[in-house]
Parts: sequence; structure tokens; C-alpha cells
Amino acid sequence: MLNSGLTQYLLERNRSNVSSKELFSFDKLYHPETYGLETLGIKNPGWVYRNIPVAQLIQHALARGEGRLASNGAFVVETGKYTGRSPQDRYIVDEPSTRDEIHWNNLNVPLYEETFDRLYRRVLAYVQGRDLYIFDDFVGADPRYRFGVRVVNEFAFQNLFVHQLFLRPTTDELAEHQADFTVIAVPGFQGDPEEDGIRSEGFVISGYTSKLAGTERGITTPQVTFSACFGQCFFSPRNRTGSTQ
Repeated sequence: MLNSGLTQYLLERNRSNVSSKELFSFDKLYHPETYGLETLGIKNPGWVYRNIPVAQLIQHALARGEGRLASNGAFVVETGKYTGRSPQDRYIVDEPSTRDEIHWNNLNVPLYEETFDRLYRRVLAYVQGRDLYIFDDFVGADPRYRFGVRVVNEFAFQNLFVHQLFLRPTTDELAEHQADFTVIAVPGFQGDPEEDGIRSEGFVISGYTSKLAGTERGITTPQVTFSACFGQCFFSPRNRTGSTQ
């Protein structure tokens, strides 16, 4: 919930049809910094924003037509046809280091590494030239056991969502933040079931060495992240891995 003064300010700016160029005049402060996205294979993105304040995220989301402000200041988004979890569209990369530790069934569906690599290349092509929002955060309150998460979003409202959901780093923590797990959420990308070997155009893929999440308008981000947290921090003796593609 926003305070009343900020709510009124955003409502007035939304009604005044301020141009995107004017609204995003501060963007030069963030570009061309990519904040290490190249380590994920992401090249030539548009503007890249990292851990920007809530007010700016809402300004971006409004200007980009991602949703609207309700009279009480809440940001409202239509989720489309995906209104909840889609368990049959969740895949786990079948790779040697974890293959024998996973209970494969109709909910833990294996995905060949070759299939993941092909999908990931298509996602990398899709995000070229697009604005991206990064939120570096933590899962787990105890510093001894928590691990760092980097969420890369196509939409500003998704970044607002994870900003409210996960533990926010202090200024000092952000300066030293290292991601143990990376989530890439690109709802605008649609898979091709026939070409990509998946069930539908929407999918979530997770793994210990390869991680990718999409495309359910932000709904699956906490699902895949907390699944990794519990699987990796509590039930698996495996050391935490870095956020590489």
C-alpha cells in the first residue's frame, strides 16, 4: 500500500499523460551499466535497472501500460489466462549431478539439457534490446543459511512484486551481493511446444546448474525460488552453486 501523498502524485502523473521520455529522464543514470548480466549470456539489453525504489517501479509500470492504480493506491495487474500455478509446465533440467537425487514423476518432469540450451538461446535472443529490471535480494532471514537471489524481470510490475516478497539488502549488503540462484522471468516470450519439446507456450524450468523461469505474469517467481531454497538449504547436502547459465 502506498502513502496517500505518493498515491495522489502517481495518479496525477498518470492522468497527465507524461511522455515516457520525460518520465524516464533519469534513466541515463543507469545506462549502459548491465550489472553483470553478460555472465548470464544476456547481451545488448535496453535500459537496465537494479533495485530501484518502489515509486519509480510504479511509474515505469504505469508508463508502460502494465497495470493501473486503484483508488486506494494499490497497483492492479491483469494476469491473463494464467491465474495460478501450472504444475504440468514446470520442468527440472535432467543433468548428471542431480539426476539420481530427484523423484521424477508427472510433477517433477525432466527436461533434457539440450532442450534447455535451445530454449535459453531463444530467450537470450528475445531479451536483446529490451529493458530489464534486476532485483538482488535474499531468501532466508538467518545470514548463516540464507542465500542470495537475483531476479531479472521483463516487466516493472514483476520487479515490484519480488521487491515486496523477498528480503531486501541493505546498502552495504547490496554492494557485496552475490547470487546463489538466478531467476529470469520473461512473460512475453512464448515457447513452441512442437519445436521446443514442452507442453505449452508457458513454462518454468529449474535446475542446480541451469535456471530459467517464465511465463506466468510473475506468479511462479516465488514458487521456483522457494523450491530452490528448501531443496538446496534444508534437504540437500549439495553446496550452493553460482548463478551461471
